[in-house]
Amino acid sequence: MAEQSPIFAASTREDTIEGLRALLLSRGVTEAEFEAALAADQLESLVIDRLLLAGRTARTGQEVSDSSGMDIEQAGRLWRALGFPAPGEEATFNEHDVEALSTIRGMTEMGVASLDNAIQVTRVLGQSMSRLADTLVSSADATAREQGRPAWADGAKDDGLLLAAAIAFSSELVLPSMERLIIYAWRRHIEAAARRHAALRRAGAYDESVAAKLAVGFADMVGFTALSSQLSAEALVAVVDRFEDLAHGTVVAGGGRPVKMIGDEVMFVCDEAATALQIGLDLVDAYADDELLSDVRVGLAAGPVLLREGDFFGTTVNRAARVVSIADPGSVLCSDEIHAELSESGQDGFAWRRLRPRTLKDIGRVPLWSVRRAGAPASPERQQGTRWRRLSDLSSDLAALRETGERAVESIRQG
Repeated sequence: MAEQSPIFAASTREDTIEGLRALLLSRGVTEAEFEAALAADQLESLVIDRLLLAGRTARTGQEVSDSSGMDIEQAGRLWRALGFPAPGEEATFNEHDVEALSTIRGMTEMGVASLDNAIQVTRVLGQSMSRLADTLVSSADATAREQGRPAWADGAKDDGLLLAAAIAFSSELVLPSMERLIIYAWRRHIEAAARRHAALRRAGAYDESVAAKLAVGFADMVGFTALSSQLSAEALVAVVDRFEDLAHGTVVAGGGRPVKMIGDEVMFVCDEAATALQIGLDLVDAYADDELLSDVRVGLAAGPVLLREGDFFGTTVNRAARVVSIADPGSVLCSDEIHAELSESGQDGFAWRRLRPRTLKDIGRVPLWSVRRAGAPASPERQQGTRWRRLSDLSSDLAALRETGERAVESIRQG
């Protein structure tokens, strides 16, 4: 059995309640508020309201707007950009919201950013933080399930207390460390983005339309739709987690940048075509060697792209996405500009095979190349989800045996 979390170790239900009482009273909660929440089995709501984003004074949206000096309409736009509904008349805000709006107003007044730019940045921030928050809460929930319920939890009535204790523990010990980690990662990524921006401008690959010449790659797992219909929810989560972990690690290790994960697909970009091609081949090899997953197929294209809100757009991206959709399992398929760029630069170590031009949806007829490492077999044996097919076949066999057994029992009963 896994070691129990320090939240619950050597505690009784009464000890946990008294610990929460002492913590909340020290944060300004009154004895009457605590007793009312305990009686209504709503301690988790009290903990969320008073520990995660505690504020001394409840404020309406209009009061926040007045205190920050920002127009209520502009404040509403920013609030929606963060991912929340427009503020109503309820007093659901506090001084943290005033501080956030005041910061943005100060930036716009100093000319650091226009309101439109501030809203764009806020929208990206809101989307990123929403995803991070969901991931952290889900991870904490999974950890709690793995560690098991504490000895004092005697039924469903304790679910709220369990959650309250876990949230209180996180707010006091986990979140402060996580905040420092978020700031560290943010500054690290700003440094990397600034270096990339400077390098692209020096190379003349960045113009006023914010278009850069990059290599874009897509890799998707073959047969995922059929696979997802055969697996339990837990098994499907394991497959997606494994896919994302392997894809992200392979792209980063190869010098690329993962842009987004979409279940069974990863999009990545690279400054150089050779780097993208190496990553594509590494992805094919990584999934071919994995016992859990089926093969991936990779599509690559290079050219100008539009960067906006941390994502990439344009014909080059569309071309790469269309190319991967027609690639064979376990293969890397490139559009013509990838081959031309590497041929002109004298890159060796690749074996190219020209394919007949294909008509891609919304793009037209384009030349294509299949590529593998020089010396690698032309048609290596691939898994194609062999392990999962074996499990599926075994499951089908067991179901058939069970059905046969049930029919035999029924025949004996009727005989």
